[in-house]
Amino acid sequence: MKSFKYYFLFFGIICFISISIYAVTSFTSSNKIINPKLIIKSKTKPDTVFTLLFGGDMMGHLQMINSAYSYPKEKYEFDHWFQFVSPYIKSCNWAIANLEVTLAGKPYSGYPQYSSPDAYAVSIKNAGFDALVNANNHSQDRGKMGLERTIRILDSIDMIHTGTFKDTT
Repeated sequence: MKSFKYYFLFFGIICFISISIYAVTSFTSSNKIINPKLIIKSKTKPDTVFTLLFGGDMMGHLQMINSAYSYPKEKYEFDHWFQFVSPYIKSCNWAIANLEVTLAGKPYSGYPQYSSPDAYAVSIKNAGFDALVNANNHSQDRGKMGLERTIRILDSIDMIHTGTFKDTT
C-alpha cells in the first residue's frame, strides 16, 4: 500500500511538470503579452464576458514605504507603483487582492509588524482593485486597534473587504 502512494505521488508530480512545461512553452512561444484575464462565457448570452483578476499580496516593507514619501509634497504617494499594471487591472470587471499589511497609523513599519500609510489603500483602489482580502498572518500585527483602524480606513474609502471583522456578528 505504501509503495502505491509513492507511485501515485510520482505520477502526479510528472503530470504537473509536464503540464507546466507545456503551458510555459505555449504561452511564451510568441512575443505577445498575455493579458491575465479569466474569461467566462455565459450560456445564455454567448457574447457576454466577465473578467476576473486575482492579485497577490499588497506588501509594505519599510524601504518601500520610505521610497513612496514625497518630500516636496510632504505626503506618501503610491499611485506610481501601479502605473504599468493599472490599465490591466482597470480593464477587468472584478479585481481582488490580498492586503498583507495593516493601516494602523504611525509609526509606519515593515516586517515583522506591518503598518502602511492610508494613502497605500487609496492607491490600491485608484489602481482599479475592487476588493481586498485581509485574512492573513499580518492582520493582527498591531493588535485589535490596528485591525479595527484598517477596517475603518477601508470603509472610509468605500473599498470592499473581507476576512477580518470588528466583531463576530
